[in-house]
Amino acid sequence: MNTNKTNSPWPAHRVQFITLCTHEKQTTLGRIYKDKNGFVWQPTVWGMAAEEGLRKLKLSSQLVLIQDYVIMPNHVHLLVLYRRCNDRVVKWFISHCKHTMAQHMLKAQNANEPIWETSYSSHYVQREHTQLALSQNIREHKTRWHYDSLNTFLPRPYSPKV
Repeated sequence: MNTNKTNSPWPAHRVQFITLCTHEKQTTLGRIYKDKNGFVWQPTVWGMAAEEGLRKLKLSSQLVLIQDYVIMPNHVHLLVLYRRCNDRVVKWFISHCKHTMAQHMLKAQNANEPIWETSYSSHYVQREHTQLALSQNIREHKTRWHYDSLNTFLPRPYSPKV
């Protein structure tokens, strides 16, 4: 795991998997519950606003392409492709992404405390099959919320210690 550091041999690794957590990992973006039909995502006002911000960012960004993303109760996963790679671009994109979502969120519902954690997690994707697996994981992530290490609110399935 890489926190706020972008140690990547440029330009070979242009795809990055990023996780942005909400302030103190609070579930300010929504909740996931299970009903008779499966898992249901119920976004909050902020969750819907973050979605709108990411959609606009995805359409407008020329330098960084957002390939996939998922909004979870207390974090956002992004799979991005950099058209031009260097540490400055990566740091700019993370900041721009948080700022864009925050603008939409605060327009929907004002708040006096921070929205995002200062740190973030990022991994450079080195192989195409890893990129495809991460993309699939993003699409199915809400159905696997109970396994997510950032899920601090739902009971986890039993897994014996070995």
